[in-house]
Order: sequence, then C-alpha cells, then structure tokens
Amino acid sequence: MHSPFGQRLLNRHTHYNHQIEKLRQWEQEQKAFVIRPSKPILIGKLERDPAKLQAVYDIGTQDAKAALEGLKQYLNQ
Repeated sequence: MHSPFGQRLLNRHTHYNHQIEKLRQWEQEQKAFVIRPSKPILIGKLERDPAKLQAVYDIGTQDAKAALEGLKQYLNQ
C-alpha cells in the first residue's frame, strides 16, 4: 500500500496530462494566454552547462518578445 504522497507520485503523469488538457481548453476558450517554447528544450533537469542554459534562456526571451503583442491584445479584451 502506498502513502497518499506515494500514490500522487505514481499518478503524476495522469495529473500532468489532465492539467495540460485543461490549459489547452482554456486557451481555446481564451481564458488563458499561453507562451510555449518555439523549439524543443533539449536539456536535462540538472543541466549545468552555462552555454546550454543560456541557449534555453534566449529561446524563452525570443518567444516572449514574439508573443508580446498578442499578450497585450489578450489583456485588453
């Protein structure tokens, strides 16, 4: 038998997928504005290489700048 915490860990993928589904639904209903990476993020959870971390940061910065006008429109609805 698993503790409640252990059970949540075993089912974390289900919860994650449900949350992603809900977020996509909210996005379609224009209840949320979502900014996603435009390129695959190819680093591990414990990445320490400064160049790789900078590359991911740069993707995020570029994506945020590209989404800025859309975000402004969304917020002014």
